[in-house]
Amino acid sequence: MTPYRILRLRSGEDVITRIKGKKNGNLLIERPMQMKITTLVDADGVTQKDMLLLRNWLQYTTHIEAEIPMEWVAIMLTPDKIATSAYDRAKEDEDCNPPVSEELFSPKQQQQQAKEPTPNNFSRSVNNEVEPGSIFVTLAIPPMLFVHLLSQGLLNGGMMEDEDEQGPGNNLGDWSPNIEDYFDDEE
Repeated sequence: MTPYRILRLRSGEDVITRIKGKKNGNLLIERPMQMKITTLVDADGVTQKDMLLLRNWLQYTTHIEAEIPMEWVAIMLTPDKIATSAYDRAKEDEDCNPPVSEELFSPKQQQQQAKEPTPNNFSRSVNNEVEPGSIFVTLAIPPMLFVHLLSQGLLNGGMMEDEDEQGPGNNLGDWSPNIEDYFDDEE
């Protein structure tokens, strides 16, 4: 029997944790981790595999315990062996590989780290190269469909009309960035 429980909160979050006790109508939980399920699709686009991702629910704090009101909990469940094992591995990984704060690095080390494409600085480098207001999309499509979209010119803007052909008011440059311009001065 596992000492862990999955709490499905009224917010919709699933949290795996160890319940240490109850206090004043609250649950005292230890090392809660948010559970997310993502579906991976292989190259043929048919075979799917669910993957459990765990994230420290108390990240960016110095706490490993928290009290939550009992009324926040919609359902309390017992995790299976897969979830229990993943939770134990995630806690061990967090203990053995804690996140490193950039403040610990010298300015020269920070510059070097910023040049290396790592998950921590990838979003910073992407944000510097992407047009403001861009939309990021993740797609899982079969390779042949992707090749077809490329060959038809649909991924390089071919689906979009030229700005000149969209007509007045449909281009961002047609609108004033000043909110005051959209209010009537007459009262």
